[in-house]
Amino acid sequence: MTNKELAAHWHEKLMRTPASYQALATYRFKQWEKFEVLARDEEYMKLRRESN
Repeated sequence: MTNKELAAHWHEKLMRTPASYQALATYRFKQWEKFEVLARDEEYMKLRRESN
């Protein structure tokens, strides 16, 4: 099995129950929030460097 097939297999297995679907959505949302904060901090630091 390739990684893609393995991922598809486990994703299908996980998506059988609403609770696991919600857990995955929550996990992805938290990851997105972290990424958004990092992007904001990076932009802020870039602006600070340009203003000095």
